Amino acid sequence: MNGRERIPPELEGLRRFHGHLGPYVVLGMRMGEAARTTYPFRIYATLYCGSKRPRSCMADGVQYSSCCTLGKANIRVVEWGAACGMFTDGRTGIEIRILQEVLDSIDGKVTAENEDVVSVQLYQQRNEDLFITTSVETEVAWSGFTKDI
Repeated sequence: MNGRERIPPELEGLRRFHGHLGPYVVLGMRMGEAARTTYPFRIYATLYCGSKRPRSCMADGVQYSSCCTLGKANIRVVEWGAACGMFTDGRTGIEIRILQEVLDSIDGKVTAENEDVVSVQLYQQRNEDLFITTSVETEVAWSGFTKDI
C-alpha cells in the first residue's frame, strides 16, 4: 500500500492467519461471514475453489471467518476451479457465488504490488456487490458430509 491507505484491523488478523492479503482470501472471509450470519450455530461448508492458487486461498478465508475448519471436518474443498461455496446447517442450504464481474476485475489484474489495495477495496464492498446468494436443496449442500459429525 502506498502509505495513505490503512489495512483495517480485521484484515490484519486474516493476513497473519493466511500469510499475506489477497483478493481471494478476503472474498473467502466475506463469504464465511455471510454464511455464519445465516448459520450461527451449526455450519458445514463445501468450497468449489480447487487447490490451485489463487482461488484456493478462498478456503483459508472461509476457515478464518466461518468456524468451519479442517480439524473439525466441517469443511471440504472440491477440485473444481469455480469461485463459490455451499453452506448448510443440515436443514437448509445456500450457495454463495462470487459475481463474474468481481472475478473479471481480479483475474489477471492483481499483482503483488496492488493486492493489498484491491483486498481492502473488496473488504469494504457490500455483499450484494460481491456475491449472489441462492437457496439450494439441503441434500445437495449436505452431500459429502457424514451427518453424525
